[in-house]
Amino acid sequence: QACWLPPHLGLIWAFVGPMILIVLVDAVLLIISVVSLHCTKRKTAKLVLGRQPFIKLGMQLLKTVVILLPLFCFTWIIGLFAVAPEAQVFAYIFIVSNTLQGLFIFLLHVVRN
Repeated sequence: QACWLPPHLGLIWAFVGPMILIVLVDAVLLIISVVSLHCTKRKTAKLVLGRQPFIKLGMQLLKTVVILLPLFCFTWIIGLFAVAPEAQVFAYIFIVSNTLQGLFIFLLHVVRN
């Protein structure tokens, strides 16, 4: 009953609007990062290996996306779903995923390497 931004007044857009902008910027940064890493790996593979198999390069690209996706926009996409009044589960997932984001960074970039 006591929502800090009641949806019936349209004030929820004060939260959802910037969140959509964050998701879009994160998606663009993710695409730029993946394309940049893909081009760098492809050039390195041509210099070192001559011709790297396309499937192996594709698997490395998929692995990069899986690693970067939680860091860039996974939590904010869940946050967009959490705005609906009947989406209490998404609110909890959003809170937990934001809380664990530092742990994801540690595990995926420090422990993994």
